Amino acid sequence: MSLYFDYSGLVQPLVDLRLRTQEMAVAAAYNSDVITEEGTETILLISDAASENAPRLTGTLAAAHHAKWESGRGDAFVDPTAVNPVFGGKPAEYGVLVHGRKPWLQETVDKDAPEIMDDFIHRLMSRWDEVWE
Repeated sequence: MSLYFDYSGLVQPLVDLRLRTQEMAVAAAYNSDVITEEGTETILLISDAASENAPRLTGTLAAAHHAKWESGRGDAFVDPTAVNPVFGGKPAEYGVLVHGRKPWLQETVDKDAPEIMDDFIHRLMSRWDEVWE
């Protein structure tokens, strides 16, 4: 003899609540002004670090670093429209060859980005209540 009790009627509302809470958290992360502000600040700091780490001959490659934050994603990049006024050529194109000799972007990822991202998390957590406003 055994006793059987079907918990699904009790558990399913909790599962639904957990899923809805996760959906709300994701939506808040993408739509929050706090996330946008802190994310923008973070990607700008990473771009600035990459610019600082870039090798310099004329400075055009370093100056061509830009950043943008859009829909919860940050991009740091070398402006594809920038042209070196001294030698011609585009930093976004010759930068690939330069990076092969001096990998400044990898240096930025390895040395600068971890601290910048830690700061981002701390700033975000200090403002977490604002995310839900």
